[in-house]
Amino acid sequence: MPANVIQANYETLDEIARLFNQNAAMIEQTLWRIRDMVEALASDGWWGEGADAFYAEMEDEVLPQVHRLKAALEDSADVTFRVSELLQKAEEEAANGFQGHEAIITPQGLTEADYGGGGSGEYTVSYNYDPTKRPGGIF
Repeated sequence: MPANVIQANYETLDEIARLFNQNAAMIEQTLWRIRDMVEALASDGWWGEGADAFYAEMEDEVLPQVHRLKAALEDSADVTFRVSELLQKAEEEAANGFQGHEAIITPQGLTEADYGGGGSGEYTVSYNYDPTKRPGGIF
């Protein structure tokens, strides 16, 4: 069974997060323009049943939904940045465990007749290590 591989392109993740923030800012600007236009309609004297229904729908449904969209985009940017940071940190920590070490894995009990498959199925690990970096002996 193949090992699970997690890969991330940090520049792409950062660009995606930036785009989420950019779109959230554009939504916020649009939200302010819509509010200004609705206020202009109200102050210019648009009234009646249709106007009341419009104002109520804008205040109770449309504007809150647009605000939630903006908040979701901002949250998406934050999560994307955090995922990128966590993956970078995990990669650095994993890489630090191998610095200064070289592992050589060979099949145990392998003879020339076994090349190409077979063998005992067991492996030995020869670990070339720097005792100043990894105390303790063979891995």
